[in-house]
Amino acid sequence: MKCIFIDTETTGLDSKKHGVIQLAGLIEVNGKLTEEFDFRMRPFPEDVIDREAMKVHGVTEDEVKQWLPPAKAHEGFIELLSRYVDRYEKTDKLHWVGYNAYFDVDVTREWFKKNNDRYFGSWFFHPPLDVMLLAAYALRAERPRIPNFSLTTVAEHIGVTVDKEKAHGALYDAKLAKDVFVQVERRIADEVREALELG
Repeated sequence: MKCIFIDTETTGLDSKKHGVIQLAGLIEVNGKLTEEFDFRMRPFPEDVIDREAMKVHGVTEDEVKQWLPPAKAHEGFIELLSRYVDRYEKTDKLHWVGYNAYFDVDVTREWFKKNNDRYFGSWFFHPPLDVMLLAAYALRAERPRIPNFSLTTVAEHIGVTVDKEKAHGALYDAKLAKDVFVQVERRIADEVREALELG
C-alpha cells in the first residue's frame, strides 16, 4: 500500500483563480516512510494573489518570485511520483491522504492543467482519504467540546503536539495530518473492536 500525505499552500481559496506556491508531504510504502518532498514555486503569471493568504503563509510576493518556476516544480513532482507509480497501470496508484483533502486535490488538479498536464488521475486513487472527515466521524460524540475543526485544533484535542509557529507550512501540515490520521485510525479500530465484542 502506497500513501502520499500531502498538503498545499496557495495564493487564495479559488482553485481556478488562485495558484499553488507550495506542494509538500511524505510518501509511505507499506507503512514505512520512504521520502519527504517540499516544492516551493512561483504562481503562474495569471494567478491572482490574495494578500491576506500570503500573510497567513508568512511570505511576501517578492520572496515567492525567487522560488521555482511552476513548470520546474511540476517536472520535479512528476519525477517523484514516477519512482512509485507506473502511470500506465490503472491499479498502480498512490492513496492521497490529507486534511480537507478535496481542497488540495482540486488546487493540485488545476495546477496540473495549468502545466498542460491532464493526467492527474494517473497517479492517485479516487477518492482521496480525507483526514478531516475521518476525524469528524471518530470525534462525533466530542464535537460540541471542539471549538472549531481546523487541523491544529483537532490535533491538540486528540493529544498530538502542535508547533503553531510551523502551522500553515505545507510539509509541517502534511506531517500533522499524518499524526492525526494515525490517532483517528486507532480510535475507529477501537470502536469497531468494542462493537464486535458487545456483539
